[in-house]
Amino acid sequence: MNISIRTPFAFAALSLLALAAPARATTVTECHSAIQVVRGDLAGVVIGGNNPDQTRASLDSKLTGADLKLDEAKLFDASTKLTDFRQTSATLQSQGKLTDGTTTVAQLLQDADAAIACVQSLINQ
Repeated sequence: MNISIRTPFAFAALSLLALAAPARATTVTECHSAIQVVRGDLAGVVIGGNNPDQTRASLDSKLTGADLKLDEAKLFDASTKLTDFRQTSATLQSQGKLTDGTTTVAQLLQDADAAIACVQSLINQ
């Protein structure tokens, strides 16, 4: 193969490597921030039912647990706690016990998904 043919192949290979490489690594700090966004969203939704304060505290404890597990580098446990938070929130919404306030439930669930994805990206690094 002469150099004029190899050069385009080399550039093509480098281009593919650049596309395959992640743009940047996710940090634990970014995941803590994502959890704080969810915590802020939780403060803005309306929780109904028989014990709304207890329900809010229970949901918040799942976020606190995820934060603590991140600090302990127990990423699977952090992901599990966030997933549990999201599933519980979705269940409460379907039961009519979690409704829009200053924050929509849709935004809460979307931000919970983003926090889960953040932790998952740490697991995959």
